[in-house]
Amino acid sequence: MRGVASAWPAYTLWRGPGGLQHLKKLAGAAEIQVMCSDSGVYHGDMRSHSPTCCTFAEFLDSADPTASTSQQWGGQQVYLAQAPLRTSAPLPCSLTALQQDVGMPPCLKGQAVSHVNLWMSTSGARSSLHNDPYQNLLCVVRGRKAVTLFSPAMTPWLYPMPIWGESPNHSAVNFAAPDLQQHPLYAQALLGKQVAVLEAGDALFIPEGWWHQIDSAGVTMAVNFWWDSPLAALAGTPADAYCLRRLMGSLLDSRKQQLLAQVMPFHFHTAAQAGEPHGPALDPLPLRRVLLALAEHFPRSLSVLLMHGLTPAAAELLTGRFEAADAQLVEQGMHQEQQSFYSRLYSVVDDPQQVLEVMLARKEEFAAAICKQLIQEVLGVPYA
Repeated sequence: MRGVASAWPAYTLWRGPGGLQHLKKLAGAAEIQVMCSDSGVYHGDMRSHSPTCCTFAEFLDSADPTASTSQQWGGQQVYLAQAPLRTSAPLPCSLTALQQDVGMPPCLKGQAVSHVNLWMSTSGARSSLHNDPYQNLLCVVRGRKAVTLFSPAMTPWLYPMPIWGESPNHSAVNFAAPDLQQHPLYAQALLGKQVAVLEAGDALFIPEGWWHQIDSAGVTMAVNFWWDSPLAALAGTPADAYCLRRLMGSLLDSRKQQLLAQVMPFHFHTAAQAGEPHGPALDPLPLRRVLLALAEHFPRSLSVLLMHGLTPAAAELLTGRFEAADAQLVEQGMHQEQQSFYSRLYSVVDDPQQVLEVMLARKEEFAAAICKQLIQEVLGVPYA
């Protein structure tokens, strides 16, 4: 969104050497914490942090070419990240005075903004690839930022840090020098990335869960606004366990369809063209006729197929087609034909219940393998 912050006092007052002096007058004595780096790259893993406390005025001097700061910072670059101007807590923040120069974007009218933060680089900065548990509006006041974005759908390709760790919302990929042997799927993510370049006055909406990595050029100042999404309203409630299972089930269903599409890409392509929402385009009713012909003419072969010949993926595929056919027949009120099919199909074995147990076991084996894979990919939890 172009020009969202261009009407703020900060857009004019924070620029140039006079802007640094203005900020010192507002909050120069405030105690802040900055991150230090030899390279200007700042990783989200807490083990990579080198936090240092100083006054806001001392930090601003690092952006002033006329000030001598090399001795104080030891030749390192410094970055001010997520310095609160306002939070939902009743106590004032150390940099609250800066908020008088910051406006509320009209697009946030009616939103319960919970955090307003200042981000500032004095000689450029590269922040690590991560996502946030908030809706986010990032507004550049001075300088330029390039924001690289990845959809939440790419999470398995971005190798999230373990869910139990201190930085579960960060990627394990070294974005500045990715090792594609260690993280080969990251190459796939790069094909789908989006990049937004923000000049002073511009704003970018980053939805909750979207992965982003930000490069700041030179002296750059930005203010961002966080507020809760509808999903956040469900978090921290007795529904947490239910929501986790519900979302995991949705992921499981999606991954099943992706894997089956790899097995039968032609049929899945046909299904998508036909607008069929579930499963491959193996027309279920003709498939039933083929199976009934096998039951009549090759009963032993069909018995061996059902009892011993189905892989887990094949069992998922076949029963999915059965369910699709059942739905069609029920809609047409053909309940008798539905029951007749199963009676004739299972007549090739001595114990029809045993066939059902075998097919369900194969389906569950297929789903369990996918579930283990998702736990590792999405939660970063190794699953032996």
